[in-house]
Formats: sequence, structure tokens, C-alpha cells
Amino acid sequence: MRDGSEQPSMVTARSHPMTRGTSYPESRQVPSEDVPSVKGSAASRTDSERGGQVSVDTRQAGSAGTVGDRYRLLECVAGDPEGPAVAWRAWDDVLNRPVTLTVVRPGGPAADGFLAHAHAVSAVAHPSLARVWDAVDEGDRAYVVSEWVTGTPFTALLRDGALDADSAAGTVARVADGVAAAHGAGVAFGGVHPDHVVVTGTGEVKLAQVVGDGRAAVTDDVRGLGALLYGALTAHWPLAPTGGAAALRPATTSSGHLLSPRQVRAGVPEDLSSLAVRALDQGSPNGVRSAAAIASVLGDRAATAAPDEVFGLNQDGRGTHRPRWLTLALPVGAGLVVLALLGWLVGTALGGLPSLGADNNATAGTGTPTTSAQTQRPLAPVEATDARLYDPDGDGQEGAGIANATDGNPQTSWRTAHYRNKATFGDLKPGIGIEYDFGKATALRQIAVSTDQPGIQVQIRAGNDPEASHPDDYQVVSPTQTMASTDTFTIKPGTSARYYIVWLTQLVPDASNQFQGSISEVAFKR
Repeated sequence: MRDGSEQPSMVTARSHPMTRGTSYPESRQVPSEDVPSVKGSAASRTDSERGGQVSVDTRQAGSAGTVGDRYRLLECVAGDPEGPAVAWRAWDDVLNRPVTLTVVRPGGPAADGFLAHAHAVSAVAHPSLARVWDAVDEGDRAYVVSEWVTGTPFTALLRDGALDADSAAGTVARVADGVAAAHGAGVAFGGVHPDHVVVTGTGEVKLAQVVGDGRAAVTDDVRGLGALLYGALTAHWPLAPTGGAAALRPATTSSGHLLSPRQVRAGVPEDLSSLAVRALDQGSPNGVRSAAAIASVLGDRAATAAPDEVFGLNQDGRGTHRPRWLTLALPVGAGLVVLALLGWLVGTALGGLPSLGADNNATAGTGTPTTSAQTQRPLAPVEATDARLYDPDGDGQEGAGIANATDGNPQTSWRTAHYRNKATFGDLKPGIGIEYDFGKATALRQIAVSTDQPGIQVQIRAGNDPEASHPDDYQVVSPTQTMASTDTFTIKPGTSARYYIVWLTQLVPDASNQFQGSISEVAFKR
């Protein structure tokens, strides 16, 4: 996100960016008249006094300002209070409860993806996902209000060792089911990390960090679930050591290949070991590419175990004997690190792709947020009825593989021909693209484009004339971007067109020192 002007109400006399976790004696709601400033609390200590782990509770303990005349800022939990993105523990004075407040600056068009993602997440109601309650655009800043989850991050549990097979399967199954529900609604998170998976004192398992800017890919979440299962089975971490995962032992490799959980730790069931590896290696022929598949496999295994064996509760909700992970999650007031938004960055790839057709238990929620500027419906995936090569200044011979761009598999791509001398198609033509036909005028709001050749330049054009023979006959509705692996193009408001063109204007060097471009996946939302 781009930096913007400072908002006075966001500033405190003791601004204090924090990247560590906080712990809470109990998750409780306190009447507003019983929330005075507490001497010695995190909000009242100076920076020099704040060291190591901090223990506070969910009551208001002073305030670092107010947002929207409703949300009192209590503690910065990620980012910089004066920077472009920050997350706060806050207090909702209207509903009298703790909330997570995620703020980005500036608002307006720069925050479109952030707010659209919040709208989409709010429509997904699942017990394993934190709820999004409000999204507001104030122009100079935008913010999202979501559920504040109290509990122990999965990272803290894994520092004490691996889980037994049933506990690992049951825990990750819950997260995977929630993620699959979101994918079915066209939403991806990109933040399935053990820091963001929280086990509450009652044994609930939740993905607590669900706010993003709408640029993530489903594959990111699937890989995160595979890593979560790998970590649960071994207490080793197979991905980059970010946030609290840096305290875990790195996964072991042999000759450049990741050892399976079964090779790392004796007694790990073969099915779970294989599933973790296949989710991490989606490019292999046997790779697992959907959260729904992971949830199904793990759910079947968890269903074969008695509920109290996995989650420590009987049908009446009373505790029987508890597995080690739940026992560790209970002493929340004993200084354990809980709900840390470690590694939270609004600019990371967080977004959604079209529905995978997963059948899940999610329901459309009633908590769709409102915006102070204009209420918009949640983003919804939509598919084109046809796709064809658009090459008005070429020979029309580069159409092979266009279907690969919408096959749901990021490992397959449509590729241009090889061009010599210059990245601008050898100066032979202004560009080339794929034209998508929606059958009728359609008001798209976002187009997510993926490539396996980062650095290419892409723009989106749109129009309604099927006989248009020149690119300029189509209006540019999303400006040129230099592509990373996946980018989201926000469509110009008010656009309604039958034809949308993903238009490549510049290529990148390939292994043969010529120039080429590719499109791996295209997903549409309206």
C-alpha cells in the first residue's frame, strides 16, 4: 500500500510498533464503565519498559486514540502506527467487546483491494475463521474490524514438540475446512501460518488472521496447510522461517529434497506423511491442489477417532482427558504467547480465486460490513463463456494453450512465441492477448492474473464491439502493471463490457536469450 497523510486520531504520545504476541488471562467482555486505564499495562508503559512477553487482558487499559468515534485503540500488535499498514487490538464501545482493527493508509482507490477482500471474507461464516464485522473507507485511511481471538498460537504449541497423529489431523482438518469454505466463496488468505492459527482455551481452532488486500492465490493457502500439517507431525518447519516459525527447527533435506514427516519422526502414519508432502509439492503429478481435498482426507481420519481423543470434550461439552496440545492451550494466563499477528503485512499476496466447487459447511453470513462511503456487495467469481487469441497485428499462430489460462492449474500456461531483439515483440506489434467473452455486458470489478514469467507487462482492455480490429478500439480499464507471480487488476468503476482482454505489452528474456511471455491463470470477479 502507498503511504499517505497522517491521521491525528491514530497517533499516540507513545507510538510503539510491536511484533511480539500478547497473552490474556481470560477471554471476557467487560462493561464500559469497568475499563479504566490500568497502571503498568502495555498501553501505559514506555518503550524501554516493554521487553519480552507482555501479559494483559481484554479490558481497555488506556487508549492510543479512537477510530470512527467507536473503536478505541489499545495496543499495536503489528506494523507501524505511523506507517501505511498497522493492526491494533481495540475496544468496540458500542458492542462492548475487543476487536482487531486493521488500518491502511491511504484509503480511496488505493484500498479497493483491501476493502473488497474484507467484504468477501465477511460473507463466509465458518467456526474456524475469525469473523469480519465492518469495513470503512474514510478517504485518507481505510480500516477493517474483525474478531479478536484469544488463545494460543499453534507456533507456541509446536515449540513443545510434535502432536500425536489424531491431534495433528483433527487440528489441521478444522483449519482446512474453513479455508476450503473461503475458497468455495472465491476468497484466499495467503496467511495460513502457525502464528495465525489459534487454539482457544475451550479447544476451538481458528484462523485468526483473515484480513488482506485480495492478491493471494489458492495455491498459497494449500501450501500453508501442508506446512501446518508437516509442522504438527514433526515440530519442524518446512517453509521460510517467518514470525514465530523461526523458533522451530527447520525441516531436514537430503540431496536437496525435503524429508517426509515419516522419515523425520518414527511412527507418523503414512497417509498423513504423504498428504503433507503432496500439499507442499503441488507441482508434482500427485500434488494436492485444493484445501477441500486436504479437509476431506483429514476429516475422514478425525471422524474415526472418538471426539474426546482428538478435541478433549464429550458430547456435553465437559472435558474428559485432554490431548497434550489442548492441555498446553489452557493456561492462557501463565505467560504463553497468544494471538500474535506476527508477519502481518497488508502488502503480501492475499486474495481470492474462483470457486473450486468445494462442498463445505460454510454458510453465507449476515455480517456483511458496511462502508462509510458506499456499500458494495461482496466480490463474486464469474466465468467467461469463451476465450480466444487477440492478435490483430500478428499472424494468429499463437493461440495454442489458451485454455491453460483458466484450467485451475497454475502449473500450465499459455505462452507467446519467442521474439528476437526487443522485449516489445521485436517492435513487430504493440502487443498480444487473450480476449474473454462473457456473452453479455458484465460489470467486472477485479481480474487476477498469474504468470510463471514475472516481469512481463500486462494491462486490461474492455469493449463491446465484436468487430473491433485494433487494440485502441478497446478502452484501457486497468492500467499496465509489471507482473509479479500473481497480480490483481482493479477494473475502472462503472465498466460494463462483454469482452475483456488480458493484453501483454512487454515480454521478458527467456533461457534462449529471446523474449517471451505467459499467462498461467486468469480469474474474474464482479
